[in-house]
Amino acid sequence: MPDVLDISGFRKLIGLSNVHLLNVEKEGVGYVGYEFGCTWDDEHGFGVMTHKDRIVSFGGADSSFLTWIARKDIEPIEKETNDSKSEETDIQNNTEIKDDRKPWWKFWK
Repeated sequence: MPDVLDISGFRKLIGLSNVHLLNVEKEGVGYVGYEFGCTWDDEHGFGVMTHKDRIVSFGGADSSFLTWIARKDIEPIEKETNDSKSEETDIQNNTEIKDDRKPWWKFWK
């Protein structure tokens, strides 16, 4: 991966080659994958899988279309103990996170 000083630097490094509409849905909304060609990996490319306004996975181009990745996102992971689960819930309920960044798909503007 070449050094990129700002978001606009990705324009010269990647190009969209495919958009994948997966046959997996959560909350009535399907998963969408974006497959890119990239300068740093001609063989495997670059891929991003999204659901609504959230990035589910990114990596090689296959990250954009493997349905098992979307299915894994749907199924909750079991916690080790009930105590750690309740502590985690308490922390989540009492913590407000504010994110003023632009949506990820507007990186070229």
